[in-house]
Amino acid sequence: PLPQQVTSPDPAGLSRQYPEFVKCSWISPPELPQLVNNIDDLKSLGINSVCIMQGVRKFDPFTSDERWESMTKTTLSSIATLKRAGFAIVIFLDAGGGPQAEKEYTKLTKEQFLAIVEEEALQWAKRAEEYQVEYFAPANELPSKLHNLLPEYSESERQKKKIEKTNEWHKYILPKVREVFKGKVIAKLGDYSAGLDPQGYDVIAYTIGHNFITNLEEFRQQKVKITYDVSAEQAQATNAEWWVGELYFAYEEAFNPDAPLEYTT
Repeated sequence: PLPQQVTSPDPAGLSRQYPEFVKCSWISPPELPQLVNNIDDLKSLGINSVCIMQGVRKFDPFTSDERWESMTKTTLSSIATLKRAGFAIVIFLDAGGGPQAEKEYTKLTKEQFLAIVEEEALQWAKRAEEYQVEYFAPANELPSKLHNLLPEYSESERQKKKIEKTNEWHKYILPKVREVFKGKVIAKLGDYSAGLDPQGYDVIAYTIGHNFITNLEEFRQQKVKITYDVSAEQAQATNAEWWVGELYFAYEEAFNPDAPLEYTT
């Protein structure tokens, strides 16, 4: 059963409200009811926005249709509750994140994969518009997913191709999303790579991860400063906002690089 504070998924009366500075709590749909039950705690931390990492149905074969439908209803109910409590909402479509989803999408060609992501992105863009969601990203960290779908290329060629394909898809999907979603659209791009082009998006959001860097000053110079500088430059050139889209520390990697993936995220 849903927690008492979660309302029905009725979007009536909802409107958009953009904070001057986004301070976001990141969460996946199964944990949303627990978060809704702790709204006062969120506010006490200065958090004004909630980012929902929404998965792709076809990349989750172990969840029944009934359960997925129930989770979707809970997500929409939670969005309505959080917005009425004064929070802005961010939705990232997690196009193949996690070990199990990776097993599923890597069975596909890149064309099949992108077609599924497009279908799911537009479906969630419509829901986001209905619920007056403030921010929506049609794909989360697409370059890393495409990297796994280009086995025919050498490593250096794969790096180039995944950037090209990411730029192509982001340009292709943007007008389709804007047709149905009138909030701000985010280019959530993962780690910065030369050549990524977020032109046309309202928000540029890169991930900052440690990538096995264990020296703090080296991390600040190689990851934080470079990402900040590039984000600010691209945002100014395209009249966009920029965020730290994700701060990622796989805490065991520096101590145990051989640990299984599921224990390092």
